[in-house]
Amino acid sequence: RLILDKIYENKPHLLSYDLYGTPRLWWVFSMRNKDIIKDPIYDFKTGIEIFVTEKEALMSVLNA
Repeated sequence: RLILDKIYENKPHLLSYDLYGTPRLWWVFSMRNKDIIKDPIYDFKTGIEIFVTEKEALMSVLNA
């Protein structure tokens, strides 16, 4: 789990870059947190707690 810091508010692409090395995987946060994130940009708010997938596990699934 991760509590979103202010620098990531409305910027899932930035968190994607910091965690996964690419801004293209921003959609993973919405898919993993469907009950919390309805709008992938505007629901990405400071202080919310979301589930994040470890980089190795995500890459394993995406490369399968």
